[in-house]
Amino acid sequence: MLKTMGNYENSKSKVVRTWKVAQGDFKCCGVNNYTDWLDHSPNKTIPQSCCKEHPCDTTDDTKLYQKGCLNSFIDWAKSKILIIGGAGIGLAFVQILGVILACCLARTIKKEYEVV
Repeated sequence: MLKTMGNYENSKSKVVRTWKVAQGDFKCCGVNNYTDWLDHSPNKTIPQSCCKEHPCDTTDDTKLYQKGCLNSFIDWAKSKILIIGGAGIGLAFVQILGVILACCLARTIKKEYEVV
């Protein structure tokens, strides 16, 4: 994630759109916190998507999201772990059922072949 901050200079790039969406949706700034932008962005400025309210003065850290996006994403994933796990178990069940039915079909075809 820190490497993508170095590609933030092109305002039409997918990197810029991804960071804007992530920081807006997760209400976060940078990877660990807002100072990541000062260390890793090409122009050493904090983007407006880090602001709690738009527009804001990005030099005033009280108006910026303090939490990093990595921690925000981890918290979001932890809150959705039951849904993610349930979907995984559901898909595994469907695949196992498919294997069982395929074996039954193969056995039936083999019996029919032997009769003829």
